[in-house]
Amino acid sequence: MFKKFLKKVLFWCVSISLTLHAAIQDSPPEKGFRVLTSLQAPQTDLHFRGNTSATHHEPEIQPQEENPLEIPSNFLDPWENPYVVDDMRRFLSKGNTYGSLDQAISRWNPIVLFASPELARRTFIEYYKTHDGFKEYFFIGRSEEDSLFHVCTFSRIERSLFQGRLAELFSHKYFGLSFDPEKNLASFAQRNSISFLSKGLIEETYRTAQRILATTSQGDYLVSFGNTPYFVGRALEKLASKDPKNPEHRKIVFFPFSGSPNRVRPGNYPTPADFIGQENLDFFTRHLLPEQKLTPDNEDLTNHAIHIIDVIASGAGPAFFIETLAREFEKEDKPLPNMNIIALNEINIDDEHDLRNASISQKNIKDGGSGFLSFPSLKEARFEVKTSIILLKDHPTYDFVSENMRVLPLYNACYWKEKYLHYRDTYLDYRPHMKVILDYFDWNIEQLRGASAP
Repeated sequence: MFKKFLKKVLFWCVSISLTLHAAIQDSPPEKGFRVLTSLQAPQTDLHFRGNTSATHHEPEIQPQEENPLEIPSNFLDPWENPYVVDDMRRFLSKGNTYGSLDQAISRWNPIVLFASPELARRTFIEYYKTHDGFKEYFFIGRSEEDSLFHVCTFSRIERSLFQGRLAELFSHKYFGLSFDPEKNLASFAQRNSISFLSKGLIEETYRTAQRILATTSQGDYLVSFGNTPYFVGRALEKLASKDPKNPEHRKIVFFPFSGSPNRVRPGNYPTPADFIGQENLDFFTRHLLPEQKLTPDNEDLTNHAIHIIDVIASGAGPAFFIETLAREFEKEDKPLPNMNIIALNEINIDDEHDLRNASISQKNIKDGGSGFLSFPSLKEARFEVKTSIILLKDHPTYDFVSENMRVLPLYNACYWKEKYLHYRDTYLDYRPHMKVILDYFDWNIEQLRGASAP
């Protein structure tokens, strides 16, 4: 009898254990978003906290024009960019044996390739005005165009050839957009880096994207938040599957965003571009969120997590995005989506010179770790967001890229209006050099992807 009793007890213990294990396995993952008090709508009276004397002036956007890159004035310095001057001189010389510069430019510093033809011509002339060592080749005469060489000693045919080479050299064939990506990109990209995009940075970006893909789930939304993480999002776009049935299916969202709406970040001054009025807030919720399907009526958001990818300092931008989206769900009496942050930087609360991380986190969080960040701050916490660190060590290169190398425009709260949509949507149309950079990035990602394929 006792043995039968023990068997029954053992049977029930095993059954209960298996039931609990199954329940744990089937339970949804821990929510990354916790409401602590109550969510609040941002102030729309165009004043920062307590600063009722602040006046709102909407920054003007200048008409878009092709804006040549700010090429350093010494870009022809042989110490900075070897070969360039000598190759140009030999191409223009009387005994030119080059035929073209296609092979020569493969050894140039890529920054030279983005100089406009006019800037290259002008800089070339000015350089030799001040370098006595080349006077045997050049002299200054009646006009700059005809006086780079001793043109007066040329025959009529030689002069004609020289003028042709001069026009060819300082043209878009070699400067501005210096190569045809359709034909020459592969051979160029194998040997060179372009501007801030080094081979090492692209490889690190690719590895970071791989880690993000591995730590998120099928069907999740990966939101590349603003300009800084753009290239991580672009790499994810190449890695993720578009097939909803594929385990590597992810929805990649590129969300233009700048600044910290209606909030002064620690150590910063108020900026008029971050003031948000009711019109701007309505446009954000009725247009900017819906165009990415980030709305309560998208039932897919109840089954899949949203991961905001960014470099986190004060976290004011992602915090605004998360709280505003959560309020939209509250209004519709819908369950709050599972929202998380993937930080491309480590959280360091011990930095005495930058207190922004310390204002939102109680602990340091290293690469591979996770923790909850409090927003808008630890002292005034209304909600917490689970934050996982997937470190991109060289993220400062993306953080501090010059304005003319941005892929997404500055898009602060003051620009959330219908009249600025054209500015946002046609931004790259006025920056043809960025198409070259994006094609170059894509080519390298495809090579890395092919090399890592089983």
